[in-house]
Amino acid sequence: MTAKSLLVEIVIIGFQILTWICLLTFSIAGYEWIHFEVLKDWIPVISITLFAVSYTLGLIFDNFVVSPFFSGIHPLQVIKRHGKLEFPEKPHYMMLYIRCFNNDVAQYLDRLLNQARVLKSTSVNFIIIIVSTLFFILKRFLPIYKQLPISENYYWGIAYLIIFLIAIPFTLLSIMTWQRTLFNYYVSLLDAYNILKSKQEALQPTSHNTQNTDAGIGSV
Repeated sequence: MTAKSLLVEIVIIGFQILTWICLLTFSIAGYEWIHFEVLKDWIPVISITLFAVSYTLGLIFDNFVVSPFFSGIHPLQVIKRHGKLEFPEKPHYMMLYIRCFNNDVAQYLDRLLNQARVLKSTSVNFIIIIVSTLFFILKRFLPIYKQLPISENYYWGIAYLIIFLIAIPFTLLSIMTWQRTLFNYYVSLLDAYNILKSKQEALQPTSHNTQNTDAGIGSV
């Protein structure tokens, strides 16, 4: 389930990237050269290709494009700077430890991490999609606007207004939700690790005493 969830979420990120890539391409090169009637016969092949391309773009975008820009506001860095939580081990080691002893908890933590990944990339992709959409509309339909008795600055003003009222607030909301989700992930990670660690340590003396008792019985 976790692997499928990760696959779907990376593909979602990839489709977001393909959306603004197509919008920018259509803005510059137009879409008249695309023969949609011919493409109908190739829908299965196109679907598989888009799926593969989306997965690859999602991986590249999340790891090499988005992540470096979010390193300064990463919740883990904020936690360390303010000393809100103390990690006895590296988070990666703690996650491996939890996965060894309780796979259900590990899957829950994986879901939180995957959700945070989608939110992080969406916060960047959404504003690019909005800007690309406005660029597409203004580029392809600006000649029609010029025929209307309204100045061109009026339409550019509407475009900037949409960016500030829709794109920027949604982007900030996505970043805040990403931070909150990741913060909950690290809190849950620390709690789960401490609980499992204490349980395993509590079982060790019992196992040791049992071995001693068995040895005593054998000697008798």
